[in-house]
Amino acid sequence: MKLVAYVRAGAAEALADPLAYVEGDLEPARQQRAMSRWASKRKMRIVEVVIESGRSDDAIEDRIGLAHALEMIADRAVAGVLVARLDRLAADIVVQELLRAHVHRLGGEILSAAADEETIFAEPCGDEARALIRRVVEKTPEIDGALRSVRALYRRGRTPIPGDREGALLADLDATPFVRIAENVVRNAIPTSMRRRH
Repeated sequence: MKLVAYVRAGAAEALADPLAYVEGDLEPARQQRAMSRWASKRKMRIVEVVIESGRSDDAIEDRIGLAHALEMIADRAVAGVLVARLDRLAADIVVQELLRAHVHRLGGEILSAAADEETIFAEPCGDEARALIRRVVEKTPEIDGALRSVRALYRRGRTPIPGDREGALLADLDATPFVRIAENVVRNAIPTSMRRRH
């Protein structure tokens, strides 16, 4: 299994619990050694190391190194992103879960070399907080897509009808329970004069 190792060099004060780390644990060289040992024990191969400086709570749009690692997954050059610890990706577990979902959609996975984090992204999730966040993250695109569809149809002055491929902007969502509920709401909300007759 080919991996890209992602190194995030940040200050200890940027961490939620800096006392949980011994001095030097955040140094890039330490992170690389930890990931190299982890990959070697599991017969995995690190094909590239991406080193990015800054805090782990920096805005995602500023993370050019992370973007490069994600492109490697999208291009099928590697199967996953390996980090020394998950807080090297992001200090916030919500952002960690959003990144996990994004990487999963690209066809890859995020792996941690920390012994206490190896099963965090496993299914089913044993952490109640993460399980709830994961459920919200997984449902958001579906609900967001359905909302965009029904709002677009409302603006066009017609109601979404399951099975109506001409009227449904998102055909794969037109038969979902959410849209069946939404169509009734919109049908009642749209004035009769605005409805397109079929």
